[in-house]
Amino acid sequence: MQIIAANNSIPHCKYGIIVGSLGFLLPSNTVSKVIELDSSNLCNLPVVPRWLLGVTIIDGYVIPLFDLEILLNIPSSTHTQQYLIIGKGEQAFGIKINNLPQKISIKEQYHLTCD
Repeated sequence: MQIIAANNSIPHCKYGIIVGSLGFLLPSNTVSKVIELDSSNLCNLPVVPRWLLGVTIIDGYVIPLFDLEILLNIPSSTHTQQYLIIGKGEQAFGIKINNLPQKISIKEQYHLTCD
């Protein structure tokens, strides 16, 4: 396993990822990192949906890994072994990604409020 990049909740920093033709934004307070796994670090699980790729161990925790392209029935664009791990500890999970997260700048006028 190789850590490629990490975001440890840098204030005012948003990142976006692309899954198929869909874009997703990560909240600025999300703890995340990108890892590269080969099949020897991925434990397959029997009798689970295809989109649950298996589990791996990161920092002593069992982390489930998901493929959103399969879950959302999006044609697969690449065969990557990179995963975005979101969260930390026992609440973390990973999603398969095609590209590294990109820094996103959103103008103040487009920010949404939680009112």
